Amino acid sequence: METLLQHERLDDFEFPVMSAEPYNEDEHCKEVYAHFGLAYFTACVFESGLANAILQLDYLTQVAKDYRLIGRENFDRSAYEAGFDAFLAKQHALSLGNLVKRVQELTEMEADLKAQIVEAKARRDFLAHHFFRERAVEFCKRNGRDTMIAELVTACTIFDSVDQALTEFIEPYRKKIGISKELLSKYTARFLKEHGLPDDTLQN
Repeated sequence: METLLQHERLDDFEFPVMSAEPYNEDEHCKEVYAHFGLAYFTACVFESGLANAILQLDYLTQVAKDYRLIGRENFDRSAYEAGFDAFLAKQHALSLGNLVKRVQELTEMEADLKAQIVEAKARRDFLAHHFFRERAVEFCKRNGRDTMIAELVTACTIFDSVDQALTEFIEPYRKKIGISKELLSKYTARFLKEHGLPDDTLQN
């Protein structure tokens, strides 16, 4: 874990091209804050992905079994929706560590995905509890702030990658309970339309 929390190598990071405008330290500080906000937002997306995975592996799997047993005519949609909201709220109340533990209890995961989740959790915890304290000296220097931005860009990439890997891992389980990619896309499009959002909102 210690290695994960070191400064990132900057070999592949492309810093902005220097402009003719004079350097503005306040704007540079704001840029660090903006990258931190994006990184933490992306970490929250990863955390929500874990909660959604648990929802599908646990609650929706049981609902699908019950539905097949009792049939459409006996299915109580209002009870289902209330149970759905209550179950998901319970997952969102859990700590990230407990979400990780729960999702791994519900299914067997490849070692690589487990490692990605562990790394993502370590990164998120570092951002939440230590980042600005540990980087206080670097934040006071121009090149230190550049290094912090590079570290935050790397964190975003890691959170995005593990969230995508988790989504792909859960797909076969979604299919078993009758949620195809097409159906998911249909309901996503309907949600965006109902809230007056453009179709590409989730890609931005």
